[in-house]
Amino acid sequence: MLTARKGHPLPDPLVRLYDIRTLRPLPPVSFPAGPGFVRLHPSDSSKLVIASQQGMLQTYDMSQGSDPNVFSQLDVSSYVTSMALSNYGDYLTFGDADGQLHIWTTHDIGDDARDGSGRLKLPPFHFDGGVGVEWPDQTEPSKPFSAEDRT
Repeated sequence: MLTARKGHPLPDPLVRLYDIRTLRPLPPVSFPAGPGFVRLHPSDSSKLVIASQQGMLQTYDMSQGSDPNVFSQLDVSSYVTSMALSNYGDYLTFGDADGQLHIWTTHDIGDDARDGSGRLKLPPFHFDGGVGVEWPDQTEPSKPFSAEDRT
C-alpha cells in the first residue's frame, strides 16, 4: 500500500481491487489518507473496511453505484497499529501505538444492553477467523558439556 515517488515511499491514495472470478481489475477506491489496513467484510463480500494509520476509517460498498462511502474518524492520540474485523462483522477493533484498544460494535450499547451491575451484555468476540495460533517450534535442550583446561 506504499508507492515510491521520487525514491521515497508514500501511502498510495488508492485501494486497488481485483475480481478473482473474472481475473480483472475493478475500479480503484479513492482513500486520500493512505490505506494502512483493508479488510473484506466476512458476511457481505461487497463491503470493504479501510483504515489509515492516522485513524481515518472508510466503509466502502462495491455494490452501490454512486457515493458508496461512509467516513469516520477514530479518537486516537498516536497512530493505529492494527485492525481486526470479527467473523460475523459485528465488532471492529483497532490497536494504537499507546497500547489502547478501540472496539466498535453494531450491537446496542444503551441502557437496555446493560445487566443489573451496569455491565454490557454483548455476544462474544470472534476474531480468530478460523485460523489457529501459530506457535514456534519447540527447540531441543542443548546437551550438557563440561569445560576443562583442555577444552
